[in-house]
Amino acid sequence: MCYMTILDQIGKCYRPSSKTKITNGSAIQKSLQYFTGLKNFEINAIYSLRNAFFHDFSLYNRNGSDPSLQHVFTVDNHPPNNVVILPATQWDGNMATRSTSNTTYINLKALGDLVEQIYMDLISVEAAGNLSLDLPNGSTELLYKYIFAHL
Repeated sequence: MCYMTILDQIGKCYRPSSKTKITNGSAIQKSLQYFTGLKNFEINAIYSLRNAFFHDFSLYNRNGSDPSLQHVFTVDNHPPNNVVILPATQWDGNMATRSTSNTTYINLKALGDLVEQIYMDLISVEAAGNLSLDLPNGSTELLYKYIFAHL
């Protein structure tokens, strides 16, 4: 859940200056679009897992309005596997129809590694002077909303 929070904050705040600002989608989807080569269906699966974890701490996400966000998940941490392996068929949202053929696989170890790589890429882009801050109130909002200080 912490990695998902990091993705959320990155997507709300930053983008490489070379990328066109994305105006729709969640902050997590934006961060994955800005800083990875993942395809939209993989990005949607990760965002769906975030919703499943945060809203119900479960392994399924129902979404009647957007079927690409409707998944039943299996998660593990096997290092050689991809971050996302999509099912052969899309899950219909009915718990009685869950099967191995409609289960989305997420490798939590690979997801953590991906988020850490995004962070390193963000640092590199910033060091090169190519990072845009996309908060409406700029650095003031960043400071007041996200920076914690211990005096």
